[in-house]
Amino acid sequence: MRIGGPVALDLLLLGVGEAWLFGLGFVRSPRQALRWAGLAFIVGWCALGSVMVYALVLGFSVGISGSFALAAALVAAGLMLGRAVPAAADRAERPERSLIKIVSVGAAACVVGYLALLGLHAALTASPTGWDAWAFWLPRAKAIYFFHGLQPHLRGGFASFAHPEYPPLIPAFDATVFNFAGGAAVLALPFQDWLLAAAFVAAAAVVLRQRVRAAVLWPSLCLLVLTPQFGASIGEGHADPQLARLVALAAVCGGVWVLERDGRLLALSGILLVGAVLTKREGLLLGLLLAVALTVAARVEGGRGWWRAVVLVPVLLAAALPWQLWLRFEHVTSVPDYSFRTLLHPGFLAQRLGRLRIALEHLPQIALSFDHWILVVPLAFFLALLAFRTRPSLAVFLLGVILLGYVGLACVYWIGTFPVTWYLKTSASRVVGSLVVLAGALTPLVAAELLRPPSDAG
Repeated sequence: MRIGGPVALDLLLLGVGEAWLFGLGFVRSPRQALRWAGLAFIVGWCALGSVMVYALVLGFSVGISGSFALAAALVAAGLMLGRAVPAAADRAERPERSLIKIVSVGAAACVVGYLALLGLHAALTASPTGWDAWAFWLPRAKAIYFFHGLQPHLRGGFASFAHPEYPPLIPAFDATVFNFAGGAAVLALPFQDWLLAAAFVAAAAVVLRQRVRAAVLWPSLCLLVLTPQFGASIGEGHADPQLARLVALAAVCGGVWVLERDGRLLALSGILLVGAVLTKREGLLLGLLLAVALTVAARVEGGRGWWRAVVLVPVLLAAALPWQLWLRFEHVTSVPDYSFRTLLHPGFLAQRLGRLRIALEHLPQIALSFDHWILVVPLAFFLALLAFRTRPSLAVFLLGVILLGYVGLACVYWIGTFPVTWYLKTSASRVVGSLVVLAGALTPLVAAELLRPPSDAG
């Protein structure tokens, strides 16, 4: 494996992301570029990965030269956008008392230290361990790499494995890692996943820091990062952890947008949710749910521009359309685990009420399990309930997304084709993660608004 190859790819993603953050006005100096590097890496991953997906759908093979060409086009687009968009205000950090500063610095050190240990493990000893990773995620990445494209009708091609209806962003990115590494270097993938996880933490911190003091921000993020499931999910090879991080970061940008109405933040939410849509089938459902929740929360908060969140709905539907058209055009047949059309058949649903009861009982047990997520969800719910008086918009946003997402997951298990106990055993801990990580990422924002003096609100 060429170690320098994946490093070049990571720098390419960072460059694309920095260009787009420049275009949106967040990055206009080297200091800002360094501070926003985490978000830039994820934005670059979403932007370049999405374009690669559409190139594959059109039948193009995206090798190293193609990756550089697409990245150059995206960088040029970001720089051109920056000529029309003014720079965002660079907020000066408020001084904090020495004791409070010790708390924030200590919590930040815990986060950085633990992430460093996870990165060391991912680089030296980790390998993809998830069953789904070896059943279809990695084989599809290898199919793209060896066959130079999707090639659905070749034996061993993209559609030869389970769940061919899943969007291909993760396999496309893994295949790109293989291209830059000079071979199907599966052991290089856990470190790439760790980079995305570390970038998620840095990105959430820089967006939240606009309204959240360090003494609130870092202990809250520390609670999320130190949960057993957060570290255990890194490098498994599943798409669910990356989907959870994208949706949670989009929710953070959206939550700050609700309070400040800076359209750049809503644009960031859109970019991240497009990445989520192309990451996994559930990404579209979670993205639409988030768009509706943002609209309602912005309306509750009052002020102008609340309707702009509605624009996310057609954007996400348009992002998902090319992949659906490709599946139909290429006659890729699949038997999904569930179909929402069955929710229109009362008789079918009545026969399965026992499945719904089991799902409604067990999903909260996983989210509330100390062995999985410690106290992330109880703390988020407690703070959201307290915020109903002072910041009802944030309370509605957080509780609405969590509760509706929980009901949606329960409905999926209600109408699923496999035994509900099988779902709970094999996938429940992963799919619940999207809601838990979202709750943990929004907790600092809700806590900060509760502690904000009335004269300082707005």
